Amino acid sequence: MTALPGRVWVVTGPLGSGKSTVCRLFADCGATVLDADALVHRLLARHEDVHAGLRRLFGEAVFGPDGRPDRALIAARAFDDAALLAELEALLHPHVFSELGEKAVDWRQRGQGLLVMEVVLWFQLAARPFAVDGVLLTWAPPARLIERVAKRGGAGAAAAVRRLRAQGDWEQWTAQADRVLNTDCPLPELERRVRALLPSLLV
Repeated sequence: MTALPGRVWVVTGPLGSGKSTVCRLFADCGATVLDADALVHRLLARHEDVHAGLRRLFGEAVFGPDGRPDRALIAARAFDDAALLAELEALLHPHVFSELGEKAVDWRQRGQGLLVMEVVLWFQLAARPFAVDGVLLTWAPPARLIERVAKRGGAGAAAAVRRLRAQGDWEQWTAQADRVLNTDCPLPELERRVRALLPSLLV
């Protein structure tokens, strides 16, 4: 049986739209998954240039006793200040997308099957940082997104609305996506939808 050629898809969507759950379901189906946010975690944990940039943007107050940045505090401050959020993204994005881009090129040349990259802000980028075979948007009604984000970490509805607004015109992203997956359903149904979608991502 001939192995399927390497395909690279981005999974994106607003907060609370089920990106991580969908990526986990793809992994259960045999796909390889990369999470841009996991790369951000790594950069925040030990990248000296990133630490220097964080001190410039936020000061020492966002570093804990162990010398590591407090991600929750950084997020809280950045999501309340659009200019600060833009500077934070300018600090992190070049590192993140350089690594993801290298992995995408390598996979399309030598990989087999599906590589899924979870990238939250793909449609907010001024230019696509590297080529992919398609973009899958995870979607749910705004009320459901607010409910999910509010429950995450005990955030209230008002904080959830602010964080969603900070992601820009996400309600218009459906027009830019190659596939749209409605995640407003029970988990077994979402799993069925992911399995039904998978073959179309490999052609």
